[in-house]
Amino acid sequence: MEWSDLLIDRELWKKLRKIIISLFVIFNFTLIYLCLERTNLLAAGMLKPFWNYVLFFGLEQDFSVFAPSPIQANVHFVATITYKDGVCKIYNFQRLERINLANKLTQERWRKFLDDNLGSDRYPFLYKDIAKYVARKNNEMKDNPPVVVCIYRYIAVVPPPEAKRKNPSVYSIMPLISYEVKAEDLR
Repeated sequence: MEWSDLLIDRELWKKLRKIIISLFVIFNFTLIYLCLERTNLLAAGMLKPFWNYVLFFGLEQDFSVFAPSPIQANVHFVATITYKDGVCKIYNFQRLERINLANKLTQERWRKFLDDNLGSDRYPFLYKDIAKYVARKNNEMKDNPPVVVCIYRYIAVVPPPEAKRKNPSVYSIMPLISYEVKAEDLR
């Protein structure tokens, strides 16, 4: 006897499992289709009760990366942490091209969050929270806490394919925030 036998009879499960699994797959594909048709009011209304489910499982489909104009810059972020004794440390945010495939799957949402929010100037109110996160993550010595976190955005315009060989990527650096860390930020 297995634990699943407590939930449903084994013979009944053998009869119903293909139907249940098929309905689950059809349900999820229907939600994905409704995401693609969100401009249609009927589709948006049908999707509304399931929207938290769609977001939680990452089923949302949005092709804004490709249209109307694709992203034309490589962006990455670096933070400098200054500790109480004056020592500085560089903190590199994850860059997908530098990590293995297994970690890419788990880090993609974090990378997308950074690129979409720190990469544009639309959400400056997030800079302070991300600086606090960096300070907490780098608070390794209790007698020498971080006192200042500075976050920088590096941007390199992606040249057209025919010009790529002649013009290597040149990064421009933009400071986003210099945040003085408070004691309560490290908790």
